[in-house]
Order: sequence, then C-alpha cells, then structure tokens
Amino acid sequence: MNHKSVLRSCTGFWIDNDVREGSPKLALVKRATFTKPVINGRWGAFYPDGSLLTEATFYTGKENSVRFQIPELGVSAEDVLYNNRSDYIYGGNVSLHYGHYILDTISRLWYVSKYGLDGRKMVFQSGFPDGVNRWYKNPVVTSTMWALGIKDSDIFQPEYPEALRDVLIPEPCMQEKSFIYIDAASHLYHYIGDKICGNYSNEMSERPVYISKSKLKTKGTGLANEKDLELALQSLGFDIFYPELESFSDQIRLFRERKYIVGFLGSAFHTAAFSHCKGRIIIIGHGEKNNPNYQLFDLAGNNSPEYYHSPEIVQIGRYEDEHHTLGYAFRSENPKALADDVLRVINSDPRTVI
Repeated sequence: MNHKSVLRSCTGFWIDNDVREGSPKLALVKRATFTKPVINGRWGAFYPDGSLLTEATFYTGKENSVRFQIPELGVSAEDVLYNNRSDYIYGGNVSLHYGHYILDTISRLWYVSKYGLDGRKMVFQSGFPDGVNRWYKNPVVTSTMWALGIKDSDIFQPEYPEALRDVLIPEPCMQEKSFIYIDAASHLYHYIGDKICGNYSNEMSERPVYISKSKLKTKGTGLANEKDLELALQSLGFDIFYPELESFSDQIRLFRERKYIVGFLGSAFHTAAFSHCKGRIIIIGHGEKNNPNYQLFDLAGNNSPEYYHSPEIVQIGRYEDEHHTLGYAFRSENPKALADDVLRVINSDPRTVI
C-alpha cells in the first residue's frame, strides 16, 4: 500500500546568521552606571555622562534593535548611587524564559567558561522582585551557574541606579537573529553540559522519542491536539518526553542517549547544544522556513537537525499579552498520518548513527 507523505523538507531559515571566527570582544570600563530593568521603560547601562554603554546593551537582529526598553538613564547624575563597588564581570539581563535565558542571558558567560571569575564578581540586571534569590533558584539557572562556578553570593543585582568601577564586559558569543562566534559558543554550551552530566556512555537507545509540549503550563507555540499525536506515536513504539517534568541534566542526556529525537519546533531543542548529540534530530516546524535562532544553537552544538513542515498542520490562533505575541496555536488535521510519516522519515534515511 502506498503511503501518502504529509511531511515536506524545510528550505532554511528566515535569514542566515553571520558566523564569526575568533573570540568575542572584551571591554574594560572604568566606571559605569547600571539600572534595574523596567519593561518598556528607561533602563540600561550607561557611562558617567549618561550616554548609553552600547557594549552592555541587549540587541537583537542584524540591525541591532532594542526591544522592551528605552535606553535612557532616566535620573540625574546626582541621583546615581556610588558605594565603591568594583571588579565585576557583566552578565547581562536575566530572562527566565528558557530559550531566551540560554541565548540572551548566558551568551556573555563564554568568558567565565574559559577563564573563571578570576577574583571578580558578576553583575546581572534583573527586573524580578526579591533580588538574586528570585531567579537564581530557577532549576536551569542553578544548574548552569553551578557549572560555571558562579554562586548566588558572587552576584550583584542593582535595585537602583548605581555606579560600579572596573567592569569587564564580554561581547555575547551569540546574538539572536544575527551572529555567532562559533568557537566561543561551542565551548560555552559543551562546557556547561559536560559539567552537569559528566562522562556518558556511547550506548544509545534505538527507541525513538517524541518531545512533547502538551504538559507545559505556560502558553506558547504548539499543537492544540498534541495528545492525539502522542497516542499515534506511542502506538508506533515512540516514548514521550516532557521536558518540564525532568531535570535539566536529564534533558541534556536525552540528546546524548537517543538515536531518534522528534518534536514540534520549540526551545527544548536548543538543549541539544549542551549535549554532543550523536543521534538524529527531526523537528516539525511551522512553515517552509524557521526562526534563525534555531540555526544559532545548531551551530553552537555542531548539530544538523532535519527540519520538516506539513500542509496538514494549520494555524488556528495566537496568544498575546499587553507587550507581545506569546505564541501561535496550531492543529494537526490528521495526527495518525503525521505519526506514520514521522516513522517513514526515520526508516527511510540511510545514514548510520555513530
């Protein structure tokens, strides 16, 4: 019986990121003012004269756009605190969205992965209440900071505009939808993954696994009827993996220990960058081209996922808050046919998994 294919190969990404050789830049600033982030408000990092410290500004895209921020000091020089704090490494702005945390927040920490703190402390900017304790306790944050040797006592978070002396500012090793310093990024993510997971066996399970979003508590892009797809895949011998129910170390190990990892496009696949993945990664996207941030993590992890899309997957809505779109809702018109085609893709590829 002929099988009707419902999956189509994707044709690439919206744009291609720039791949940069060598190391990201380093800037040593003698004195700078750091303020607490306020969504769509005035905040950032500034020179003593109030001008923007561009080396410590969060940019996105090749045009270096600034989002959710008015990059202005917002207070007079007389209102800036000075408590004689010095010798810091700038870590950036803290986001607890998983994908943005491992891209935007830790991308400056390539320096720490190579050279350690070297007697300095860290300065992060965070709009979360309760200071460092609020966000450091996040399991992924705790794991990655532990791997890099950064304790919560090593971190300073300004609550008011405050001037610091002798701040080392590493350029990010990746900037979303823009560029990657491939050597620095690969070292950072593999270093963290190796610290968290240690040595691992070369044995890999032949049983395919599907990474599901169906138990996520937060709204984001996904399949409204993903449970139906899960049931269809389980009937074909797939395991189902729910990242939010597992430790970060087990999420990394999944990419180390399985020959076939499948799922709907999502930031859970960024985790492969930590893993030295040797298996096949099969991602079902939203259309012919995908978000270039996935390319960044593919390059950082030295991975080559296979991206597919399907006309059988249709958009049925989107989620928004007062600031931006949170994600899009899709529906599989024929989960059984989609599951069958995923298995066909696995079985038809002649490559040997090392």
